[in-house]
Amino acid sequence: MKYGADTRMGQIGADWQGTMFQTGQFPRIFSYDTRGLWSYPALILRERRLLWLHLMLETETDGDSNRLVLLSPAAVAVTPPNSSRLLEYRDLAAFRDRSLEPMGRYPGRAIAGMRVREFTAAETGLLCLYPGAETEFGACKRVPPAFAEAYCRLSHPAFIGCLRDFAGDFVKALHAANKEGVIALPRS
Repeated sequence: MKYGADTRMGQIGADWQGTMFQTGQFPRIFSYDTRGLWSYPALILRERRLLWLHLMLETETDGDSNRLVLLSPAAVAVTPPNSSRLLEYRDLAAFRDRSLEPMGRYPGRAIAGMRVREFTAAETGLLCLYPGAETEFGACKRVPPAFAEAYCRLSHPAFIGCLRDFAGDFVKALHAANKEGVIALPRS
């Protein structure tokens, strides 16, 4: 049987091949809304594999104070640790309740008075603590107190409250590392 481009089966094959070629172009076709304030990565375990979960809050600028008003969660992204490879992206826009009150303003109290150099140093310190936290969280769903303190100091409390829904074990680990009550964590 002949399947050249001049036959019906040949034309179906040619059409299908064009479709498959375009399927390979998905990264150019899809777009992701990344406008908002992103959290520092939360640690999650999926099928015994440690991953980073990033939460984005919708924001708008307060014209009077020129600060960001934090609104509801807008998206969740999951990546391997220290990677930009996107494993999962959930756009929560369709599920947002726009009638909710603002969750807070950014920057929060803990970092509002920091100079840029001080903030950058604190953020670098937090990122340096991730490997140890990943090892401990992967083994027993706990994080070192120094990591919990740095994470909670730099993260807006609105993120920690929202992360309960997406990374509950991570939030429990932050609370467990706060034995002496030195970290200001929002309670449920």
